[in-house]
Amino acid sequence: MQKVEIETHENYDPETPGAAVFDQVRVDLVDGGRIDSEEVRRARGAAELPLSDGELFAKFRSCLDAGGARIEPEVLFGRLKNLERISARELTAIG
Repeated sequence: MQKVEIETHENYDPETPGAAVFDQVRVDLVDGGRIDSEEVRRARGAAELPLSDGELFAKFRSCLDAGGARIEPEVLFGRLKNLERISARELTAIG
């Protein structure tokens, strides 16, 4: 028996071409039971469900941890949030 199976269908969301109306996880148990997750219509971070500043920073920081950035994450995050008002030199300044 295959442990993981992906089931797709053509019930596309008219507002998001190529995307399903919702995603869902279903777990079939060995005793014949089944557990279904709730239907997820929009992922956290989508325009309709934006991340809070704290959640966005946590995600940003985890991406930087993998790359070894030379600028402190808090500093770079603050600069990026003000990108429209700063120069490229200010954006990339160390410290």
